[in-house]
Amino acid sequence: MLTAPDVELAVFIPSEAMFSSLGTNETTLLELLRGLSLSDSLFWSARVNSPVAEAGEMSPREIETVPF
Repeated sequence: MLTAPDVELAVFIPSEAMFSSLGTNETTLLELLRGLSLSDSLFWSARVNSPVAEAGEMSPREIETVPF
């Protein structure tokens, strides 16, 4: 029986590929966050930052599966 090798694969998709009308700069980020309340801004910023901050301690598979 053949088995798949134990290989991890990470794929990066730039935001322009998914959202071509959005810029990738601080101005665009601020415009997007402006519509949120302070609590929502802090909550979502922390959620997005969490896997990035822990990236050194997590495998690519673990980072992919962090629940939002």
